[in-house]
Amino acid sequence: MRKVVITGAAGQLGLALGEALAARSPVMLPRQSLDIGDEDAASAALTDLRPDVLVNAAAYNAVDAAEGDVANAFRTNALAPLFLARACARIGALLVHFSTDYVFRGDRAPYREEDPPDPQNVYGASKLAGEQLVRLSGAPHLVIRTCGLYGRGNPTHFVEKMLSLAASGRTIRVVSDQIVAPTSVADLASVVVRLLDRWSVERSAELLGLYHVTNGASCSWLEFARAIFAEAGVHADVEPVSSEEFGARALRPACSVLANDHLRRVGLDALRPWREALRDYLRSR
Repeated sequence: MRKVVITGAAGQLGLALGEALAARSPVMLPRQSLDIGDEDAASAALTDLRPDVLVNAAAYNAVDAAEGDVANAFRTNALAPLFLARACARIGALLVHFSTDYVFRGDRAPYREEDPPDPQNVYGASKLAGEQLVRLSGAPHLVIRTCGLYGRGNPTHFVEKMLSLAASGRTIRVVSDQIVAPTSVADLASVVVRLLDRWSVERSAELLGLYHVTNGASCSWLEFARAIFAEAGVHADVEPVSSEEFGARALRPACSVLANDHLRRVGLDALRPWREALRDYLRSR
């Protein structure tokens, strides 16, 4: 693996990937440096850089806002990945692209890579469209679905939001009927590195395609919040609410736990349990 470019490099996932791939001196392209929704600009930049691997960590991930901002959600989550994939196909680069558990309805779990998606909101639909366009592009690719990401570089993810609300002393309303697998971006990035290391040596078609990558086990958002407070030694007044009572604009899956089958098929270990990863994140703050 000679040259790596990371788009969306200023976000929490991009920063984690930059750290994990630091030994390879990746070219970091934040949104301000490259508008990946502009096909001409994206194509010109990648033609000039000619990476061996392009890691696209850019995303429109404001789930509720996407319900009223459909064009921008699809521009970033569907069209931009297509533009990047076309450029990768032309220059022979591997594309690593990220997707979400929200491509599923959430009426059963765990979801495997081969299970049919059925998104219930605009964000999930836009991410699914991006997946499909990448697969049809002809570029060698890894599409990685994940769930409940948190990590350094983002003060608004669930962990930091819960700690901020606890510090305010307000009662915190947390949904109790949505089951997820919270995932550390640092742990996710470590899997990407292992996959890329394998690809650089083997170039095996078995390594390509769709992956589910999350920390192990699962919990409700309420259980996750209580674990955050317990591990951080913080007192908080938490009120369980249903999804209906919470009243978010976008529908969420009731259960979107992902089975990490493809990782196991290629002989890579699954990630550690989510609570262990959470404990390490809180210590690192």
